[in-house]
Parts: sequence; structure tokens; C-alpha cells
Amino acid sequence: MKKVVFNDMQLDEVQGLSASLSIQQIADYFGISKTTFYEVAKNQPQSANAIYKRDKDTAKDNAKWYASVINEILEEDDKLLIISFKDFIDDYLKQYFESEGRVQFTNWGKHVGRNNWSDCNKVILIGWLRMAESEIIAKLFHAASLGSKDIATMKYVSPENVKVLQHSEIADDLVQGAMRCRARVIDTADSDCKTASVYLFEDVLEGSKTVIELFESQFPSHKLVNWTPKASRPLGTLSVPNQKKEKAINHLQTKF
Repeated sequence: MKKVVFNDMQLDEVQGLSASLSIQQIADYFGISKTTFYEVAKNQPQSANAIYKRDKDTAKDNAKWYASVINEILEEDDKLLIISFKDFIDDYLKQYFESEGRVQFTNWGKHVGRNNWSDCNKVILIGWLRMAESEIIAKLFHAASLGSKDIATMKYVSPENVKVLQHSEIADDLVQGAMRCRARVIDTADSDCKTASVYLFEDVLEGSKTVIELFESQFPSHKLVNWTPKASRPLGTLSVPNQKKEKAINHLQTKF
């Protein structure tokens, strides 16, 4: 299926049409479904740079937005685990939940093989942990050579294999993050685990859909829900083209 992308002229046209047409009518006008229309501005950058490393203002805006999203999904009897980058949690996000006993934190890198949060019924995964390309290449070379010093093994270190391993490593971290909540706790004689809700964001990384598919494959009995937070994304964290898309979507959502 060909990806639908609105250019600047079409985005301006969206705002003009919204004065007299509904969202469904505008989607029909462009010959796409209402769902596809919303997909245009769906992805949320998940790199460390996009979330907090770019500059302090971006980090503050993101922390405020993610705090709004967390409060949106946090219900009375919930216990929620937040997993993200350590500096983002410590310097920006944790302050919003200092007096909230239902919210727990851990960071990428300390999320593997721990049972400290097995009573949490929800977990939200913020950020995609990416290995440096040099680390991926070193890991590929080691796997290919199996201790051999034969330089011919370098043929396996191809751009395609680098991408495959990168996607696999990200998906594995997301799975490990999801399993820190009560989803790891056996609850029935048939070895079914306790019900839990996992919230994650699809990155703009090339191959992000592959990452999501790898993640889903580890939970064969899962129920997937396309989740769109109600809080508007901070525009400063998006690229200029995506800022225009977000403004158009927000304009329609507030109008209808």
C-alpha cells in the first residue's frame, strides 16, 4: 500500500475545507479513509535526541506532554510503570509524579530481568533505545566470525544486516520493557499470564513498522488497540512539515 503524504498546498487546503466540511467529507475529498487521514501525522519521534537531548526546551515540552498522556491513561486502581531514558526521567519527567504513589520509574538499561514492578498493571515505554552503528557492526562481525579472524566474514556486515539487527535489538528492548509489569506473572493453570496494558509509540525510524511487528510477535494472544493520546503533541519536537500536519489535525479535532 502506498503511503499517503500531504504536501504544503494540500495541508493549507485541509484548513480551508474544514470551514464547511466534516473530517469524513475531507477524507473523501482526498480519496482516502478517515483512518488514513489521521495516520498522516501519527508517528512520534522516539530517539533520545528527539525526546530530550536536542535542547532543554524540547525536553521540557516533551516531559509536560508525556505527563499529560500518563495522567490520561492512569485510572484510580492502576499501578503504572514508566520506562524511558534515565536523564529524561530524572531531570524532566519525574517531577510531575513526585507525590503519586501509583507511578513507578525505571530507565532503559536497567529494565532487563527485574521483578520489582510485577504488581504494575500498566507500563508505558517512552523512547526507543538504539545501539550505536559501531556497536551493531561489532556485534554482527562477532556473530559472523564466531571467533574466527578470517576477514572474509566482513561480507556479512552489510547495510541490510545492520538494519535487521538494529530493528531486532529495539524490539527486544521493548519486549523486555513490556515484561517488567504483571504480564510476566502466571495467573492460570494453563500458564496464562495476568492481563496488563502496554502503551508504546511508533517511531519515525525507517523500519519502525518492522520493529512493531517483531514486538507483537512475542505476544501471540495480545489485543492490539490503535491508541491516540488526547493531548496535542508539542510542535517544537516535530519537523517543520510535521508541525503543519499536526496543526491541521488539531484544527479539525477541536472543530468537530
